[in-house]
Amino acid sequence: SIADGYPGLLGEISASVNSVKDRLVRLTQTLESVAAGDLSDLAAYRSINNGTGRRCDNDRIAPAVAAMIESVLALVADIDTLSAAAVAGRLSTRAEVSRHQGDFARAVTGVNRTFDAVVGPLADAQAALDLLADRDLTARMTGDRPGDFAALKEAINTAAETIDRGLSQVALAAD
Repeated sequence: SIADGYPGLLGEISASVNSVKDRLVRLTQTLESVAAGDLSDLAAYRSINNGTGRRCDNDRIAPAVAAMIESVLALVADIDTLSAAAVAGRLSTRAEVSRHQGDFARAVTGVNRTFDAVVGPLADAQAALDLLADRDLTARMTGDRPGDFAALKEAINTAAETIDRGLSQVALAAD
């Protein structure tokens, strides 16, 4: 330690420098952990100075680090919720964007929009298939659909058309 061997004020200054150095090392370790996806340091930053998040009145680092970790944890929690909902087939579930700020809000909005982009075509496909099941052979998926949804629309509409033609041929042959 630098403070060892220095008397008086110089020793106090050396001790303060060591304290700042130790805090910067700890902060660097925490930031590296967060970058690697380890958010376990939140409790340590919340507990600084009896839960106030501050070591002294002008310490803004500890509360900022705690707030950063809390923001990332909220994002992870919402993504976990949306993922579990999707796996369970609950595609109407959405994350609350107002819980997030900046790019985190943008990311949550993007995931919500992804769900919206899936729900519409699936609802249209289900509606067309329900009508076909009720023997309405004119039922088709409508509207422009991008990418894989266009292929789904084409497959459903082709199947409906093939069934309709086949039954029409059976009816003609029966007559």
